[in-house]
Amino acid sequence: MAAPTSSVVTTASVAGMWTSALAYSGVSSPFSLTLYQTLGVVSGMGIIRDEQGTHVMGVSNSGVVGNVVTLVMDYTNGAGAPVRMTITGSVTSSTTIVGVVNVVWPQQAAVPANTAITLTKTG
Repeated sequence: MAAPTSSVVTTASVAGMWTSALAYSGVSSPFSLTLYQTLGVVSGMGIIRDEQGTHVMGVSNSGVVGNVVTLVMDYTNGAGAPVRMTITGSVTSSTTIVGVVNVVWPQQAAVPANTAITLTKTG
C-alpha cells in the first residue's frame, strides 16, 4: 500500500514593510509598501515617488496562494488621473519577492509590460 501524500499548501507570509523601485527606460521610481495579511488575503498601503511627485497607494484585492503573490495598487498620479499597478511574482525567501509589474490604467503608460521587479522586506 502506498504511503499517503500530503496536499497541504503552505501560504507564504508577506506581512511587513517592503521596498523596491520601478525601473524602466532610465527612470527609477522608488516605493515602499506596508502589507497586512489574513490567511491568503493581502491589503495595505504604500508610497511611490516619481517625476510627478509622491503618491499614496492603496493595496487591495491582493493575495497569496502558496508562494505566488498578486498585489494590486491604486493611486492618483500628479495629473489627477487614477493609476492601477499590479505586481505578480513569487515569494523566493522570507525577505524577497521576485516578479513583474504592469500598469493597468492608464493603458498608454510608459512602463513596459511585464517589467521585472524585486521587493525586499525591510521590517
